[in-house]
Amino acid sequence: MGLIWVPIIRAGIYSVFCRTNNQSFIGNMGRLLCQAEMTARDKGGGILLNNRRGVATGDVIFMFVLLAFLVTGGFLVRNVVLNLQTLDMAKIDLDAEFQGFEQKINDAFATITGFTWTKSAPSIIAPDPAKNSAIAIEVTSVRFFEAQNAPAAKDRSYKTVFPRNSRIIYTEIGYKNNFYKIADAEITVRIEFHGLNSQKPTIIHGISRPKKEWASVLFILRWPPPESGLWKADQYTVKIFLEGKLAAEHKFEIK
Repeated sequence: MGLIWVPIIRAGIYSVFCRTNNQSFIGNMGRLLCQAEMTARDKGGGILLNNRRGVATGDVIFMFVLLAFLVTGGFLVRNVVLNLQTLDMAKIDLDAEFQGFEQKINDAFATITGFTWTKSAPSIIAPDPAKNSAIAIEVTSVRFFEAQNAPAAKDRSYKTVFPRNSRIIYTEIGYKNNFYKIADAEITVRIEFHGLNSQKPTIIHGISRPKKEWASVLFILRWPPPESGLWKADQYTVKIFLEGKLAAEHKFEIK
């Protein structure tokens, strides 16, 4: 006995294609399958018969015609794909030919007028350092340490209270670089030390020169001790100005 699904497919083919007048390729192939089904029935293999030999014979005839249908359909799909690829290649050749024609027109126009026309490249807007300089610089840290010569950052001992016999007092300023990935810069720095018991502040100036590769910056300024070698006991308010703008304010004490 044939496989169960074969008679089911044959019944579907009979219901659809044996009752259509469609003149398309699919319709014609369907009628061929319909004729195969009718031939199978004549041989005793109709889908309604239970004769074992007849069903097997009908299944073989039907499957042979169905296989021919699938093979023919495969060749049809292949031809469609090849035609689409041919059209794509023709379009590429046409684009190349048009570009060559366009170049010939440009050359002729340049010969007659002396003017060469070129396609404009997309405009790229470069960063404007002036705009970045107008943005307030963000200070991320202000710390103090004392030393004769400033050590590396990892070796510094930060304090907010210093003895009177301290050596040079350094102010370390951390800030974000507004010119990161744009350009090297020069940042003016001014530090004012306002002593609680002092009439005038001590002012120290400096210039920080961050590279464009630096996303953040550490900058230090030194405040040497007086000639006597002993600091005056006092409480200091430290005001830090970057590019002339007050950026931070901190305190430390000498006692």
